[in-house]
Amino acid sequence: MSTLTSKKQTKVLYGTLIVLLAAVAVLMMFTGNANRRDEADEKEKETRQSETLKEDTGLFGSKETAETPEETQKTSAETGKADKSAESETEKTSQTKEEETAAVSSTAVLPVFHAPVEGIVHRGYSMEVPVFSYTMNDYRTHDGVDIACTEGTPVFAAADGVIHRIWNDPFMGVSVSIRHDGDAVTTYQGLAETLPAGIAEGTGVKAGQMIAGAGNTALLECAEETHVHLSMTVGGESVDPAEYMHLTFADTTYED
Repeated sequence: MSTLTSKKQTKVLYGTLIVLLAAVAVLMMFTGNANRRDEADEKEKETRQSETLKEDTGLFGSKETAETPEETQKTSAETGKADKSAESETEKTSQTKEEETAAVSSTAVLPVFHAPVEGIVHRGYSMEVPVFSYTMNDYRTHDGVDIACTEGTPVFAAADGVIHRIWNDPFMGVSVSIRHDGDAVTTYQGLAETLPAGIAEGTGVKAGQMIAGAGNTALLECAEETHVHLSMTVGGESVDPAEYMHLTFADTTYED
């Protein structure tokens, strides 16, 4: 009887052990499948992230170097402003240099001026009070002095300078202007039609050098006796030549 009971117990024990082993095997199988599924999901996720990154890189470049259209426009605008600022500074510098040059020229010492022709002034400078014109038979201002002389009398440069302009004025006849230091310009009008050789625009002249002969080409003053009309500006402003050189007037009360 005890032997039979022992055999039954042994069978039950074996049966229980088999069931346990089977349960362990099933549990291991499910655990392995779950791990493989998790690994597959992780690989798939990594693959998707890699593909997304490639697409982003292909479309916009790397995050460090890519620029949005707004950033590109902003950069272009800032570059344009910088260029304009540089150009503005260059223009200001150039303008400043020109102004400094003009200032030096205008403040330079005026040369010594001399009467350009031997003769007597029969009409003086008068820009405030009109004087009578025998040619036009009216009263008008007079921007220079008329130095009476015979036709052909030599006309000289009143000071060192450079011939600035030569032209035939429709009212004042053959005209020559000379630019001097100190931003001064002397203009000689009513000259003879033929000028001495070598007298041309841009030519330097010395004080006392002959630049023309007295003529009678000024239609606006043709009723007057033969004379040279001398006018002068300093710094672009009309001035009385008699204040800058010694001239002999018909009425000595006007003599400088």
